[in-house]
Amino acid sequence: MVVMMAALVASAAPALAQESAAAEETPGAEASSESAESSDASEEGEVAQAEGESSDEGEASEEEGASEEDDAEGEGTTTEDDESQSGEEGSEEASSEEDASQEDAEEEGSEEEVGEDADSKETTDEGEEDESGEDEGEDPFAEADRLLGSEGEEDDDPFDEPFEMTWGGRVEAGWFFTDFGRFNEYVLEPNGRAAFDDGGATHIDLAVEAMFIRGLRLSVTGGASFNWGGEPSVGAWYIGLEPAYAVGDNTWEMAVGLSAMVGSLQLAVGEDEMNTSLTVLRPFFEVSRHFPDASSAVYLRAGFNQWHIYNPTSDTLNLEAADGGELDSFWLSDGGFYLAIGGRFGKLTQPEIE
Repeated sequence: MVVMMAALVASAAPALAQESAAAEETPGAEASSESAESSDASEEGEVAQAEGESSDEGEASEEEGASEEDDAEGEGTTTEDDESQSGEEGSEEASSEEDASQEDAEEEGSEEEVGEDADSKETTDEGEEDESGEDEGEDPFAEADRLLGSEGEEDDDPFDEPFEMTWGGRVEAGWFFTDFGRFNEYVLEPNGRAAFDDGGATHIDLAVEAMFIRGLRLSVTGGASFNWGGEPSVGAWYIGLEPAYAVGDNTWEMAVGLSAMVGSLQLAVGEDEMNTSLTVLRPFFEVSRHFPDASSAVYLRAGFNQWHIYNPTSDTLNLEAADGGELDSFWLSDGGFYLAIGGRFGKLTQPEIE
């Protein structure tokens, strides 16, 4: 009986040790499922070993006797304490190792997060720099130009096309609106001659012109002016230059310019004559319609005609001014509105760009 009781005690001791070890290891299992599994595995191995050793010790105690049973019980108790201590140490080591691995994983995760944050920040900074660079380099009026279609207009700008010199000739006929009031007042009436009753004078001009710089046209022009009445009559001739600024295309053209010419004028009434020097100034505005297939154009002008008359001479007429002095440009010069129509021919337009 004593032997059987000793065997039962020896076999029950490992179970008690296993329960105490499991109770001590519960906090570790709650902290980490993986550490609990590893500690359970270690405990199961140690318990199996303890059971084997306990069974061997039980058999030895049955053969030796009651005295040896007491020793076996003491040894069993010591063995149980050792086993529990070793189980606790194993669980603590496993827990510490797993905690260390968790800390390493957390550190690695934090480092990866920091790296990802840095990469994302760099990417964001690069994107902002790119956007800022694009914003700085972009023309602030580009969007408005696109909306208004000005870019297309710039593409069709005729000033971007190659330029070739144009040249041609022209003929012009015009009408100077004047009543010759100064000739009547200061020449004809004081000498008892018939006065002008005409309403103006006609001019016919010829010119050769060339556009050697885009927009700048220069003409060498000359012509004659006269009235249609019989008595008294006036006739003049002149020659000079005519610069003009012209813009347009191969169909329509506009120009502003000034004709500056010098010549001579003659006033005749019966057998009496007066000869003077003459300067003609004609500022004008012009509109032309081109016919490229016919190498020609027609134009209409409007402007102001100024006759500057000086150095009058006459063998039969008295040329004394009202103040007792000789007549000069202050008394004889005349000016007024004029209209003209003309035609051109020659190489007047630019070749078509294909």
